[in-house]
Amino acid sequence: MTTIILPSLHLSEDFQAVRDSFPKMNTPCLSRLCAYAKVKHTSHNTTHLMANTFSGSLKALALRDLDLPLSTPACFLSPVMQHADMHSVQVISGADLSLSWTQAHRIVNVINDFIQEDGLIAHVYRPDLWLMTGELPTCWNAPDIWSLNGRVNGNDKITGEDASAISKLLTELQMLLHLPSTENQAVNSIWLWQDIQGLADASTVSAGAISWLPDDKIIPIEDFSWKSIKNTHATVIYCDTLQKAIQNQNMAQWLEKLHLLEAELFQPLLEDFLSGSLKVCLMSEQRTLNFSSWHRFWQRRKWTYQGFLP
Repeated sequence: MTTIILPSLHLSEDFQAVRDSFPKMNTPCLSRLCAYAKVKHTSHNTTHLMANTFSGSLKALALRDLDLPLSTPACFLSPVMQHADMHSVQVISGADLSLSWTQAHRIVNVINDFIQEDGLIAHVYRPDLWLMTGELPTCWNAPDIWSLNGRVNGNDKITGEDASAISKLLTELQMLLHLPSTENQAVNSIWLWQDIQGLADASTVSAGAISWLPDDKIIPIEDFSWKSIKNTHATVIYCDTLQKAIQNQNMAQWLEKLHLLEAELFQPLLEDFLSGSLKVCLMSEQRTLNFSSWHRFWQRRKWTYQGFLP
């Protein structure tokens, strides 16, 4: 079974209200695939979808990759670029920051100069995801960086007995990055959070646009086409190009990426599925579709994809 994770393939209720204004979507292969699918209604956020790409603790994977003992007290630091508006704070994070390893280390060095007196050390695990180790308070929790969905509002709080200590540290780090001597155009804030647990089997091989796993845990794919993917022997494929377009509120870009997926992914995938050589699970936030057999053609229903899965 190959699992393909495509956030924002099934659009949210906000978009359903204006579906009549959408441009025509030319996706016959995706529509035909949907006609054969067994559909399960779900309610998954971005973190849950990402958790299907790895097994166990993400923090443990990061500690292992940094050659640190798994017992080391640690939490994640996520560099972000914040922009405030009337009701919330917009957050640009992850690969969208386009940080290089050099930029990440330069900013982390500034942070380490500030926190070393507290016995804390920041490490660059990935350019867009860092780890802090040391005698940190442990009784606190905060949404992971992906659960913020690009915005911070009143519901995104640090909670627990040690929340005040972590909030103080977070505020100090944010103020540090706003000082004239350390200010840079790439990052102006930090988000602190604990861990997420992967849901995948330990034998899972993941591929695609994945920047939260060690290099030896992923297969990078530059050309997101089924012909290149199926030769990697990956069991989980992750592509967030549709989601990024939605986060940028760019429906034209979303439609462009959708038609690219139709040509490069859905068309050859449909051909392999109809040949009987493939079992596929397609996941988005609101739907999980399983394609295991097309032989029961009399059960096939007509369906035309218009931004929403069956």
